[in-house]
Amino acid sequence: MYSLKYNTPEEFVIAECSKNKGTQNNVMLRDLVTEADALKIEVSKSITKKELVKLIIEKIGAKALAEKYKVGISSYHWQQKFGITNEQVRKLARKGFIQVTGKERFRIYGETRYANLYDVFQFFELTIEDVQKWLSESKRK
Repeated sequence: MYSLKYNTPEEFVIAECSKNKGTQNNVMLRDLVTEADALKIEVSKSITKKELVKLIIEKIGAKALAEKYKVGISSYHWQQKFGITNEQVRKLARKGFIQVTGKERFRIYGETRYANLYDVFQFFELTIEDVQKWLSESKRK
């Protein structure tokens, strides 16, 4: 059985927004500070990125933060959890069953490519039975 190391979508959003991926961060610390100022959150100079993300989530919610900074979960995790292929994940998105929330840049064979990121809240809400039922009902005749 596949298991993601996060138990809730909120944990995933906090982790993704707190990551330091250099120039490929979902959100920069300065953006979070600006967001906190707009929300009237007191921020000290020594606050960590993770603490700041948690404070902002308390005010606006994880879903709003994920939408604003296009936080999503990769096709790989969808494939592992639901036992489907990348093409099936793309079909789910193309037909509107799941939402594409953003793109992730990566390099392969010396080229820059982009992979879709999918809604993390749908990932945690859907069950294997929901996805398999939808796929079996939407097969071509």
